This record gives sequence, structure tokens and C-alpha cells, in this order.
Amino acid sequence: LGVDGIDFKLGLTTPNIYEAQTSRVMMEVSGDVILVVDASKFGRRSLGVISGINEIDRIITTKKLSENELNKFNEYHVEVIMV
Repeated sequence: LGVDGIDFKLGLTTPNIYEAQTSRVMMEVSGDVILVVDASKFGRRSLGVISGINEIDRIITTKKLSENELNKFNEYHVEVIMV
């Protein structure tokens, strides 16, 4: 799953509300939800909320996450892979 924004309070977002709905359905029917985001997506918010961070299983990102960010993902039991 790719998103336009990831924010720890709001969650995963996209500017298109119809895309947000489609992404939610894809998440509901999938076995594992893997989020792929580059560093620029962190801290961004858009109109269409896809889900909370607690709904993803794994994140693959180019961002070197801080200890605080890693702890937040750990709280949600999200596996983090930094490439």
C-alpha cells in the first residue's frame, strides 16, 4: 500500500477520498498490510483518511526513523524495515 501522508495522530491519508475508500477495502481483504513510503510522506496529512497506523503490519521506508518514531511503531506492533 502506498499513501500520500503518514501522521501518528491522523494515520494514513491520501488527497482522494475515493482512493481512501478503495485502500480501506484492500486492507480489509488482505492477509498482511505492508506500507511502502519514502521519507517525504512522514508528517503529511491529506483529506482522505485511509486508516490508523494500528491497521498496518509492516512498513518499508527510506526514512531513518528516530528512536521516538520507532517506539511509536512498536506500540502499534508494526514491523519497521528501513532501506
